[in-house]
Amino acid sequence: MSVTEKKLVKQRFSRCYSTYNEQAVVQKEVVTKFCDLLSVYLKKDIKRVLEVGCGTGMLTELLVTDFNISELILNDLVGSDFIDVKIRLETHQFEKYGFIQGDAEKILFPSGLDAVLSASCFQWFNNIEMFIMRMSEVLNSKGILAFSTYGTYNFKEIREILNVGLDYHTLNEHKEIISKEFNIIHSEEWRQVLQFDNPNKVLRHIKDTGVNGIGYGFFGKSDLTRFTNDYKNTYGSRDSTVSLTYHPIIIIAQKKS
Repeated sequence: MSVTEKKLVKQRFSRCYSTYNEQAVVQKEVVTKFCDLLSVYLKKDIKRVLEVGCGTGMLTELLVTDFNISELILNDLVGSDFIDVKIRLETHQFEKYGFIQGDAEKILFPSGLDAVLSASCFQWFNNIEMFIMRMSEVLNSKGILAFSTYGTYNFKEIREILNVGLDYHTLNEHKEIISKEFNIIHSEEWRQVLQFDNPNKVLRHIKDTGVNGIGYGFFGKSDLTRFTNDYKNTYGSRDSTVSLTYHPIIIIAQKKS
């Protein structure tokens, strides 16, 4: 089992600060779908909300436009991203927020929360079970835990060719972990395949979205040539493009009474 080095994750996401919003096309679509689902299962008027891993504020912006939130507590590993979040919040004249920087698996969060929400973040956690237990402790009775993450087919091309990647959980594994503390009220998964002109552009996409936080090492000329040939041979299409698979998962659950 690989261990996510949070220092490297922070470094990689910090470097892609200027490119993330443009390049994170799948993450944008997941956030939109996630928020649409929240509007079905979450009350429009909600008091205290914690968003874990707010990033550049994609989900944050939708939350403050779609819901009447009395207090929004934001968290992220990367502090520089909060500049973008702050701009989004100020654009919508939303002032009832606070920011807690740090590793969500280690820092303490306030209790008395009505909802804990997160998009494209939990896959970086080293002990998701422990985190879920902690969130149960800070949520009010019947509070909502809702998040999007990624499953075992995510970046399967990279995993097969380079033999590196995160230890993703299946949807059923997530549900089993969460069911100990929560009643699951919605869950779904799907696969989304992006096409790129060549393997180099796959690597650029990964770098520009910061999702190479587990580290792929340094590519020398011969390594890059081998990677390119293997990728084309294994995942090339008839139109000469190559694929990269995303495997989004969305779960919405309610704390047991």
